Amino acid sequence: MVFTQSAPAPPKPSESGWLPIGNQEATSTATNLLLPMQNPEPPVASNTPLTKLQLQETLLHLIQNDDNFVNIIYDTYLSSVRKAALKKPM
Repeated sequence: MVFTQSAPAPPKPSESGWLPIGNQEATSTATNLLLPMQNPEPPVASNTPLTKLQLQETLLHLIQNDDNFVNIIYDTYLSSVRKAALKKPM
């Protein structure tokens, strides 16, 4: 299946030659997508560890919002439980 997106028709100027304001906003938004962010977040140094609170907030956010993150943790948990069960003497 192929998805295509049709390009919007170019805005038509009114009799005065001016474009409607709504189209102007869309044009400026599209143009802004090509410009660098005005206030980019500062890069995080790779050797700076998170604080305990930052780690806690990050983990909570991932658990609440990232199903893949939870799946990875759960799969690892199940694997660990299975390995422990195999090592247990009968």
